[in-house]
Amino acid sequence: MRRRAWIRLLVVLPLLAALAVLDVSDAVFTGGTSNGGSSFEGDTLAPPSGVTVTHQCLLSIQSVKVDWTASPSTWATHYRVLRAVNGGAYASVATVSYGTDTWTDSGVSASTTYTYRVRTERTGWTWTSVEAQSADVTTPALCL
Repeated sequence: MRRRAWIRLLVVLPLLAALAVLDVSDAVFTGGTSNGGSSFEGDTLAPPSGVTVTHQCLLSIQSVKVDWTASPSTWATHYRVLRAVNGGAYASVATVSYGTDTWTDSGVSASTTYTYRVRTERTGWTWTSVEAQSADVTTPALCL
């Protein structure tokens, strides 16, 4: 009986080790794409460029429109919009589908400075580009 248990253990352990080696879902790739194998080289997840922000006012309701130029990466699946308020830390405020190059932040307050960054990401992996340059806007006290 003990001999069977050892044989099973000897068969199962290498399989478990192989699964642990193949699980790269938590790996962080700051650049690179799969070339069909297990290595990553070639293209990168390029960040979007030309990030601009525009204050908007409609019937005393303030919003900020964030625009960017699309990333040339063929591996991107979406963009993540990050926002800092009054010079604080950046936090994710939106995920936008790849192919979209604008997003409107309707959760803004008067007399506040907002700084935005956009980065390229790939669903199912933790691939991210570096953030594009930042752009900021200060909302006025009154929106007329």
